[in-house]
Amino acid sequence: SGGAKTRHSPSVHVSLRPEDVNRGLDTETAVSGALVWGVVRAVEDHGWRVWLGMEQFQAFIPRSRVPDAEASKLRVGTAMHFRIHTVIPARRGLCAVSLRLGTHQSVPSLESSL
Repeated sequence: SGGAKTRHSPSVHVSLRPEDVNRGLDTETAVSGALVWGVVRAVEDHGWRVWLGMEQFQAFIPRSRVPDAEASKLRVGTAMHFRIHTVIPARRGLCAVSLRLGTHQSVPSLESSL
């Protein structure tokens, strides 16, 4: 009785949220030089705290690694690529991650979606 068949297209999930973009990041893949996506969480005296999407990573980019011309782009809520500089294992399964700027463009602000 030949009813019409429904064809489902595969869906694509696109996200700029660090917890989605960095989904495979763990203590073994978080190595020096790795490109990660993060959102500036806070501006501090000596640099910026960055959210990488996972509680075990406490990420920070020191002012000394950011050229003056780029510093104004690092506002709370700005999402962009960073490169891991160093990873230091800490207690309770946490890792301190020191970052430097990545090589790609930033996205103005994701503050409202965090």
